[in-house]
Amino acid sequence: MEDQLWACAKATTMASFTKEMVLMNRMNHGAYEWLTNPERPAKHWSRSHFNTNLKFDILLNNLCESFNAFVLGARGKPIISCL
Repeated sequence: MEDQLWACAKATTMASFTKEMVLMNRMNHGAYEWLTNPERPAKHWSRSHFNTNLKFDILLNNLCESFNAFVLGARGKPIISCL
């Protein structure tokens, strides 16, 4: 049953999440009821429900600045030496 719980948590699409939850319901209805309790929504524990949209532009900006700082030393070198 632990493997089935991990399958539900690691599902990346809603279709695969639903399929795994149906299997969980067949295996152990009590565990299924516990997982579907509104007090612990799937968006807190299942990858298929995570929101991948950026909330702030600053996160993207920080990522760009980190990448630019990483490649700063190689920026002036010829492309062949970077490989």
